[in-house]
Amino acid sequence: MDLSPARMCLWIGMTLLLGAFEASADSSYATWTAVDGRQIRARLLSVDEGDATFLLESGKRATVAITRFQESDRARIDHFRNQGQYWQRPPRHYQWPTRVQLNWLQETVEVVIEDVEEGRYIYRTPHYEFEADAKLAPNLVKDISRIFEVTHKALSSNPLGLRLSRPRSGYFKIRLFQSTVGYRMAGGMSGAAGVYSTETKQILVPFRSLGLRQANQAWVRRGGYYDPTTLIHEATHQLLDHWLDVAPIWFNEGFADLVGAAQYDSGKLLFNRLEQGMKERLTAGLRDGSIIKDLGPSGLEVPIDVNRVLLAPQRQFMGFPPAPALPHAEILHHYHSAMLLTYFFLHDGGEAGAARLRLYLEDYRREVTEKGLHEIVLPDQITNDDERDEVGRLIAKRMVIQRNASKKAFAQLAAGRSDEALFAAMRQFYEERAIQLKAR
Repeated sequence: MDLSPARMCLWIGMTLLLGAFEASADSSYATWTAVDGRQIRARLLSVDEGDATFLLESGKRATVAITRFQESDRARIDHFRNQGQYWQRPPRHYQWPTRVQLNWLQETVEVVIEDVEEGRYIYRTPHYEFEADAKLAPNLVKDISRIFEVTHKALSSNPLGLRLSRPRSGYFKIRLFQSTVGYRMAGGMSGAAGVYSTETKQILVPFRSLGLRQANQAWVRRGGYYDPTTLIHEATHQLLDHWLDVAPIWFNEGFADLVGAAQYDSGKLLFNRLEQGMKERLTAGLRDGSIIKDLGPSGLEVPIDVNRVLLAPQRQFMGFPPAPALPHAEILHHYHSAMLLTYFFLHDGGEAGAARLRLYLEDYRREVTEKGLHEIVLPDQITNDDERDEVGRLIAKRMVIQRNASKKAFAQLAAGRSDEALFAAMRQFYEERAIQLKAR
């Protein structure tokens, strides 16, 4: 392999970065010490509940109870296990497939229950279980299931190597509601085409957002083009549920918006049209009071405050108390900005950009985990002023942890560049794509 010095440095750097996140095995032999002082030289291969499996220098494998190791080594094993929950090896060249398409087996639909008296209808595909309160026509079930199954297939090959969640029941759950009242009572948001509930781990979808009508004894689609963008966005959240609390809000929403921007066509996601899909999402925002400007032949002008979006805790990003309330147009712009930032960092400097984004996400995840973000649990109900004050304190603590983690991890994305130099790189990147960034 003949490499120039510059290419050799990049190759070495990428090899080291990949090794840092290898989820299936620790890449080096190390000394492991038992509580009785005995030691082995071995490479950690996998962790399964209470046991760890090692490859000894002799070439033999050994499975040892984790409790037999000293505390420091148990911490190393626990860190290895946590990484394995979040990462897998990224695809070659850190890129999306050009197109993702389902095969006949991935489009199969099983009718589990069709109970007219109880109004309960359940259908299953390889990865999903769909439950409706009215009977759906077979072709409709197949059409809807394609949206979710192709999103699952696409996310399985995501360019960062994010590992997908594993549903406890074996299936990701989708609930469809004939009644808007039923949808709202289950936790659905008014006006939304669908919503993912982090509490129930289900996606809730009202019939009306799918453009359905009742024909004889089953519901069918009215016909015409249907935009599945929101469902793909929510499906991405569901598939990456375990990332939602350990990744910054800008990435969670920006990545989901990016997947939704890939153009969908009857069971296919076309990532070779991703940039066009992004522009269509930005243009659609013009109808919703977006602050983006249409410059005609020159493209779109997008005002953006990079630091504000990158460092925003979840409540500030969404305009939830105690952060100042935000108009809909401003929240929408946060989503648009997050999508643009995600796409830029995935391509900033070629493959090195995606590798840096991996490091950024791991640094952020470690920081919020070490600072105990998961341990800050808000109560379901508030019954008095003391509890209200305590909740406010806990929310403020969560916001501080998120902001500090963003600041600490940001060095990975900046890669030694000043804020001005980073924005200049972003502006040049998007100028080549007929999107004019403007500092806010």
